Amino acid sequence: MINKENEYQKVIRNHKRWAKHWTTASAHRSHSSTINMIAPAEKALDFIKSLIDNPQIDYSKKTTMLIEFYDNENSLERSQGFMGSGFYFDAAQVIKKQKEEIENGKEATIFKMPKS
Repeated sequence: MINKENEYQKVIRNHKRWAKHWTTASAHRSHSSTINMIAPAEKALDFIKSLIDNPQIDYSKKTTMLIEFYDNENSLERSQGFMGSGFYFDAAQVIKKQKEEIENGKEATIFKMPKS
């Protein structure tokens, strides 16, 4: 039996690392097209840090709040009439899958950061 709260904590911390990765110069050395991911990643990183800094909210609720954030930002990005970075869409798909795994009693799949 897994400890769901620990799994949710791992998921939140994984998304923090993922967002931070896209704000670094090394993430853009090989692919200049990823420059468009800096602003969404910074916004996501700020939101995730605010979630982590709030001990009154349990990690399962923080995960739900992060999913809602990604979905809202993705909708906003798409409504602006251009293709966008895809950062929010991709992150939402990953975290939804991770949440589903936890709810089914499995450990969440934690993705490694790409090598630059």
